[in-house]
Amino acid sequence: MAKNKQIETLLAQYYTLCSSCSSPTLSPIDAEHKIDDVQKELVTMLDIDKECREPKKRYLYKVLFSTKALDTALRTFLDIHNAWPCGTNPPSLGGYINALKKGGRLFNTLASHIAQAANKEIVDKRNEYLHVANKYPTRQEQEKICDKILEFMQTVVNLA
Repeated sequence: MAKNKQIETLLAQYYTLCSSCSSPTLSPIDAEHKIDDVQKELVTMLDIDKECREPKKRYLYKVLFSTKALDTALRTFLDIHNAWPCGTNPPSLGGYINALKKGGRLFNTLASHIAQAANKEIVDKRNEYLHVANKYPTRQEQEKICDKILEFMQTVVNLA
């Protein structure tokens, strides 16, 4: 139940940011819809135990859905602050982290050591399991990755 409360609090903070959206291409309502999508992914992550009985697939799905939520949350945060540079590489977690390291007019800069930790503990781990056939996280590894994702989402929202 504690994870539900953590997610609920985190989403409330992201929804609050939506009202201050400064993007010329994203309205506050559109930003809220994107956070709705983040919420759906996180709920799916929490509820996958009911849908999938095979542990190794369940752990992989939890990593997948939590990283999809992170991806959308980071992109939305950058869009809200009009800080996703035009003409950059296709959207990616690494690209979002780099944009956060540069900072913006309306949010603080992400510290380099935090960006490095996010790349190592989230992005690299996600890639290890989602881009390699027959490679699955253990329950402990999945929990660690998902916890790091929620922690990083909190760190990012605190930059505002």
